[in-house]
Amino acid sequence: MYNPSLTEENRNQVSPVIAPRKNTSLYDWLEENGRFRKNDNSDFDWSTDDEELLSEYSSSNEEASYVPKAA
Repeated sequence: MYNPSLTEENRNQVSPVIAPRKNTSLYDWLEENGRFRKNDNSDFDWSTDDEELLSEYSSSNEEASYVPKAA
């Protein structure tokens, strides 16, 4: 299996340390290494209002109301 990220070092020698880059965010690293995948927002329905979603959720949960149990 080929993995250029892994190297083998002698057990009796000190391994080299890669110095961290300053001011690099995880987002920047993902973009630089081609590991960032953009979302496709075409399937998201932006027309629904948050109030609509909340009212649908609350109306579906009216039958099964939450009653906390004493410990």
